[in-house]
Amino acid sequence: MDKLYGMIRQLQPEAMIIDNTGLGKRGEIGHPEIDSTTFEQGRPTPMDRRGMKKYIAAEMCQPSNTHWGYAQNDFCYASTRDLIENLCACRKVGANFILNVGPTATGKLPDYEKALFERVGDWVQMHAEPLYNGKPSSIKGPEEDFALETGDKIYLFIHNLSIRGDKNVTLQTGGAGPRTFDGVAKKIQSAKWMDNQEELKFQQDASGKLTVEATGFPYGTNTVVRVVEIA
Repeated sequence: MDKLYGMIRQLQPEAMIIDNTGLGKRGEIGHPEIDSTTFEQGRPTPMDRRGMKKYIAAEMCQPSNTHWGYAQNDFCYASTRDLIENLCACRKVGANFILNVGPTATGKLPDYEKALFERVGDWVQMHAEPLYNGKPSSIKGPEEDFALETGDKIYLFIHNLSIRGDKNVTLQTGGAGPRTFDGVAKKIQSAKWMDNQEELKFQQDASGKLTVEATGFPYGTNTVVRVVEIA
């Protein structure tokens, strides 16, 4: 690999060298010339970059089905929920999400995958500011919940919320109620959902503990992961 990577550096010094680690060595950095490590079809973990001579990026690589490429009789595809949750897991630790789609023999995207990506794209547009500009935060949330920070705002990503509605007709996935985050240093003035601008009740103490009253989704709505904008 020394010879190959050396040739790349000689011919294209600014090229990124990314080593596909495979399923068995997710997140490993196998050579000093590597610029980004991969978490092959697995959610990334935080990178410990202490002592590194350069910044090493990270990415999760995932096909929309269970293999790489298109197959006519493949009915096993990821859902919008799968992709949204994996995207959030990547943004939590500052990793990129590389999503593969296998075109048909005519070069077209399969109808299901096209619709899938468009729907996930709708969710991304709803939360574009924290997804594109947010940075991983030291603020700690419960279980899968996490925070991203921009220059002047904090965004809390809330998982596993329930839908508000009659218990006889609504599947209760749980989770509506207080969510507590530790390490919030700035004085909080407001908290609201990004999707509908609903103002949320919150409490903050001197130790940096912030508790937000996470209301459930309005009936007929479920964004999988819901985002609170904190100012």
